[in-house]
Amino acid sequence: LHFIPLEALARLDIMSGVDGDDAYRPELYDNAFPPRPVERGSRLVASVRGQSQVIVQMPRGNLEAFEPRALLLARTRTLLEKAEPEYYLNCLKLLRKQRIDMNFIVDFLPHQFINIAADLVNLCLRENPDALALLITSLTEENVVHTKYPSPIQMTLNRVTDENGNGNEETLVKPLPYEPSEKVNRLCECLREPLLKELHGGNAVALQPTLCTLAKQVPPLLEEALSAIETHLQSLSPSANVNALLIGPKGQSQIKYLAFLADGNKLFDAAISMCNFQMARAVARQCQMDPKVYLPLLEKLESRGLGKPIDSYEYADMRV
Repeated sequence: LHFIPLEALARLDIMSGVDGDDAYRPELYDNAFPPRPVERGSRLVASVRGQSQVIVQMPRGNLEAFEPRALLLARTRTLLEKAEPEYYLNCLKLLRKQRIDMNFIVDFLPHQFINIAADLVNLCLRENPDALALLITSLTEENVVHTKYPSPIQMTLNRVTDENGNGNEETLVKPLPYEPSEKVNRLCECLREPLLKELHGGNAVALQPTLCTLAKQVPPLLEEALSAIETHLQSLSPSANVNALLIGPKGQSQIKYLAFLADGNKLFDAAISMCNFQMARAVARQCQMDPKVYLPLLEKLESRGLGKPIDSYEYADMRV
């Protein structure tokens, strides 16, 4: 079962088949809309209106329902065009369920996403913070709208030629609100701003998505992430000892979450660069580092005292 745009279907020569007709280009459509293998003799019964389900009757008479990617993406585009946070959250759930690259929700309408980012963050924190964290960790520099999931309209327009017979694809490309190489950093900053407001306002649910934006930044802002954990723990128990909070269940759970997002050795080095040796111990314990290695190192550094400079070569010798 193949999926092609209606414009290409109108020009398709049935007698020639999909292999002999130029209107159907497998390298163009099958990559974006993977065909569905069905038994020979199967019949297309119905397509649910407003949904992405297709019902097919097999030769034996049994009915099978599935959701092809072509209709899933069409449904997602319809939801995103409504420009409401509720529909964006529904798209996040749909893309997660169907295992579609979450960059699609950003790349489809990037200007609209940036404008609606604050409202989307507040809604996700109330209803589904895990979906927001997954979106942040899935960000890449690739524009999936042009590579993985091009729309049928884009496929048609890319073949349009002007009167001289020259392609005019450049006129169809809209400028992005960021440089392609700065996509991840720009979106992390855009999402982090409302997250920090919620976190400073006492919303503990905003901590983990905030850690995601800091760890996803290029280069990762690990010192800021560790400071965010320490500040959050102090806000929960102002009178408690910070060292006890770091090795407690709440502190260890947040450090464990950050260690899942970033390399443990880099987190340890970031804690050392902050001269926060108790944080370094908590990171080393959660990252399962060898105590025979990191305890002597911390003892050497603590014996020097705070405020005394140490260059990178001397620190490398201590680690060896």
